[in-house]
Amino acid sequence: MLTQKERQIVYAYRDLFDEQKVWRTMNWRGHDIAKIPNDLWLYQEVLFDLKPALVVEFGTNLGGSALFFADMLDRNGSGRVLSIDIRDVPNLPEHPRLDYFVGHSRNDGAIAAVTEAVAAANGSVLFIEDSLHMPEHTA
Repeated sequence: MLTQKERQIVYAYRDLFDEQKVWRTMNWRGHDIAKIPNDLWLYQEVLFDLKPALVVEFGTNLGGSALFFADMLDRNGSGRVLSIDIRDVPNLPEHPRLDYFVGHSRNDGAIAAVTEAVAAANGSVLFIEDSLHMPEHTA
C-alpha cells in the first residue's frame, strides 16, 4: 500500500506525462510509439524474461510499439509479433519478425489469424491489449 506522499508522487508523474502529452511525442526509430518511457522499459524486461515465441498486440496505431517489440525479440534471437488494428494505416514500419492484421480484434478473421499464429508459435505467447481502452472491450 502506498503512503499518501508516494501516491502524490505517482499521480504527479502520471499527470506530467499526460498533461504534457509526452506519450504522444515518443517514437521508436522514427515511428510514433505513443507509450510512456517507463512502459517501454518494463516491456523490454518482460520480453527478456519471458522470451515469448509470439507477441500479439491489439492496437497497432502507427506501428512504433510493434517495431519496438520486434526489435526486442531480435535481441532475444527468436519470436514473432502479430499486431492487429481496425485501421489500415499506410507506411507502417517493416521488420522480418512483424506481421500486421487489419480488422476488429473480435471479428472472425482476426480470431483466426491469432489462433493460427498461436498454433505456429510453439512457445509462450504475450498478449498486449492497447486498443480501445474500455473495460467492456478489454474484457
